[in-house]
Amino acid sequence: MEAAKEYSKVTKGYIAVYVGPQFRRFVIPISFLAMPDFTVLMETVAEEFGCDHHGHGALHIPCDEHHFHHILTTCFATTTDDIF
Repeated sequence: MEAAKEYSKVTKGYIAVYVGPQFRRFVIPISFLAMPDFTVLMETVAEEFGCDHHGHGALHIPCDEHHFHHILTTCFATTTDDIF
């Protein structure tokens, strides 16, 4: 039980999401949720699949992992561009 609690801990400012049919876990910055590409993804998921939660309130995004990686790459690039 302790291992499950440790696994579920997420650093402040981040959120755990579970992607695809295998529920692969990603921990992403909460700020990504407001980025345009991520917003479009979430709107599409909500329209096609409705809202789903995995475990203790974690977000499940039923999309292809490769597509999700592409969205993350775009979000990280946007974040990096804002820093420099």
